[in-house]
Order: sequence, then C-alpha cells, then structure tokens
Amino acid sequence: MVNRQLFRSGQAATVALLLGLLAGCGQDGPPLGTVTGTVTLDGKPVADARILFQPAEGSPSLAITDDRGNYNLAYAPGKFGAMLGEHQVQITTGGLFRMPDGTEQDRKEILPDSCHSNSALVRTVEPGANVIDFEIRSGQ
Repeated sequence: MVNRQLFRSGQAATVALLLGLLAGCGQDGPPLGTVTGTVTLDGKPVADARILFQPAEGSPSLAITDDRGNYNLAYAPGKFGAMLGEHQVQITTGGLFRMPDGTEQDRKEILPDSCHSNSALVRTVEPGANVIDFEIRSGQ
C-alpha cells in the first residue's frame, strides 16, 4: 500500500514521481478501466482533492480534482484508468500543495477522516468506462 504520509503530502512532485515509477511497469501493463467522476462535499464540488485508488495487489491510480470537483484517474503518464477489481480509496484535501509558481501551501483538511486517514471507501473498477462519484457529507 502507498505510504499514507507520502499520499497526504500531496505535492505535485510526489504525484509525478509515483506516476513516473508506474511508467516502468511496461507499456502493455494490466487491463484497465477508465475512471472519471466528481467529488462533492455537502453538495458542493471539492477542488484540488487528491484521490488514490489502491488495488489489493498492483499499482495505484491517482487524480486531482479540478475546480468543479471532476477527476480522471491516471495509472501512468499518458495512461488513464485503474486496474480492474476492488480498490481501497483515499480522498484528501489537506497537506502541502506545490503551486504552479513553485511555492508551497499547507492546506487544511476539509473532508472527514473516513475519506482519508481512516478510509472505509471501497470501489470496484469494471472493464470499460466507469463513472464513480463521491458524494461526501460533513461528519460522515
């Protein structure tokens, strides 16, 4: 499993490094299903949330939500999707963010622990296109 502290740091460089390491897994790799969706908190989109889909065995897939809460999982650079099967999911907004200008911001976590440090989120990725939305409620 990916080190939770590494995931929580959230720096763009960390995500790029992980995706770069995944690229070494071969061009063909395992079968993937594409995964897109939206993350909302109390009905409002969550921007800049980091999402990790971790299968029981194999490499994780990662994404960062846009301003509308939309995401598209990446398995490796230029290779979108996630391995087929069941995944433990972590979603976080807290930790260090590297901004486009090179500065860092330490952001407050706005999501409940049940989404990240004590995540009970489990989702299954099927062959083909998967739309997996996360409608999170405060205090969940």
